[in-house]
Amino acid sequence: MFDNKCILITGGTVSVGNAVISRFRDTQIGEIHVRSRDEKKREDRRLRLHGPRIRLYIGDVRGHSSLV
Repeated sequence: MFDNKCILITGGTVSVGNAVISRFRDTQIGEIHVRSRDEKKREDRRLRLHGPRIRLYIGDVRGHSSLV
């Protein structure tokens, strides 16, 4: 269903976001885009995640300018 698709995970550095990343990381999803407002947590997550399909961004879904 999600093969070669791009998914966006908001709140990617909190418990639910971490669970979603773990669930989809070893599937055939094309790319996983992870958004977080917390720079420190995002950096910690970046150091633990490896792979070209996972991209981490700082942003808040409530602010349109951080999503483009």
